[in-house]
Amino acid sequence: MNRRRNLLVGVGLVVLLLGLIGQIAWAVERPAQPVANEDIAINEVYYRGVSSADDWIELRNTGTETIDVGNWWFCARFDYERIGLLTIVAGDDFILVPGEILVVRPWTDLDDNASDLALYTDGNFSNPASLVDFVQWGSGGPIGRANVAVSKGIWRELASGVYDFVPTAGNSQSLAWRGINSGGGLLTHSTDWQNGTPTQGQNNEIPALTSTPTATPTATITPTSTSTPTHTSTATPTATTEPQKSLYLPLVTRN
Repeated sequence: MNRRRNLLVGVGLVVLLLGLIGQIAWAVERPAQPVANEDIAINEVYYRGVSSADDWIELRNTGTETIDVGNWWFCARFDYERIGLLTIVAGDDFILVPGEILVVRPWTDLDDNASDLALYTDGNFSNPASLVDFVQWGSGGPIGRANVAVSKGIWRELASGVYDFVPTAGNSQSLAWRGINSGGGLLTHSTDWQNGTPTQGQNNEIPALTSTPTATPTATITPTSTSTPTHTSTATPTATTEPQKSLYLPLVTRN
């Protein structure tokens, strides 16, 4: 009886061990999934309307997963509101499928001269991990959550307490993101944003990169001067006539 019980216990342990090995192997082989929250981006901001009732904020799902932003938050100049309480201007609801755009009416008057706009997954506004996207316009001063965005790594601090910013938009212009990447975890420069004609509910046009042609150096062949040999006349030696030697024989006199 004990032998049978021990056998059953041993079989059970083997099955349990095989199950654990399978789970470990699945966990190792399964690739890490991207954080879907980072795929929601501030796509366009219209803050230069005739009145604040004309202003709007546009979000876009740039990822591959459906995301509910109803419990997310906006923060501008330390004034904040939950997105699910805002009026929808364009879009069906607060659940964004991949590629979908949501346009909402701001809860406050976005400052025409200088403001920031931050997008959070929750109301912990000083926590960089809760911050998803950020933009600031009109001033480089500490007017909002730029320090949190710098800590997150999605905005630049140009000097101590001086932050990157986009110039103020003109009347009836919107501030649109025209970069390649946006959203939490991706560094955005002010030059990734442009002021221009509003395109509510549409994907922003990304300007084509214009490359400046580089002149190809052309080899210039410089003719090499060939020296013409100069004829140097060689003096012909003049024959010198030596005086003819006279042969003098002594006169022998016999006695």
